[in-house]
Order: sequence, then structure tokens, then C-alpha cells
Amino acid sequence: MEMKEIQDKLSKLGDDVMSGAESLAKGAFDGSKRVAEFIRLKGVISQAESRLNAAYIEIGKKYDELYGLNGAPEFAELLAQVAESRAQIARAREMMTSAGSAAMVCRGCGEPMLEGQRFCPHCGIKQTADPVE
Repeated sequence: MEMKEIQDKLSKLGDDVMSGAESLAKGAFDGSKRVAEFIRLKGVISQAESRLNAAYIEIGKKYDELYGLNGAPEFAELLAQVAESRAQIARAREMMTSAGSAAMVCRGCGEPMLEGQRFCPHCGIKQTADPVE
């Protein structure tokens, strides 16, 4: 094999390697662009879902303000949960007011209980050393 022939083959091999490297780099770049776009779109979806959930919460609040427990039967269970939560909050606030710092709230069910109780009288969950006050 002549020197010229060897040089031509090496040159062709170099061109093939460069072409392959360029193709690989382009593929990696295109892949990175797709991943970046995917991540951006996930962010768009997440923000839209957050706004949607906030709107649903506001709709629920407005519905409750307008109809309360007199709403449509399909909402009876949810409205009862709202009423029970409000009552629970009122009981806890009343207990906090009447007992001062001697009141605390159960970590499990959120019901009010007296400071020093190791187990919740409502749900039975053992309280930790640092209760939610």
C-alpha cells in the first residue's frame, strides 16, 4: 500500500469519526432540548393545576357561604365535613381561651385536649413530647 493510499484511508477514517461525533453531539443536543421542553411543560402544568385547585377551593367556599348545609344532596357529605371541621376549630379555640396555655391539639385528629394528656381522648393516638399548640 502506498503512502498516499494510507493517507487517504486515514483521512476518510478521520472524516467518518468526525461525522459520527457531530451526529452524536447533535443527537445529544436535540435530546437535551426535548428534556428541557418536557421540564418546562411540567412546570406549566403544575402552575395551572395549582391555579385550578385554588379556584376549586374558592368555588367551594362560595358555595358553602351561599347554601351551607342546605346545598344540593350531592354535596351533603362534603358540607358535613366542613361543618364538623368548623365545629372542631371552634371547640379548640374555646378550649384555648378558657384553659389558656393548658390546652393543646391532638396531632392525629386535631381535637382539643388538655396539656399533659399522653393519649388523645378522641382518637387514642399517643402524643409526642412536643404537642401542637
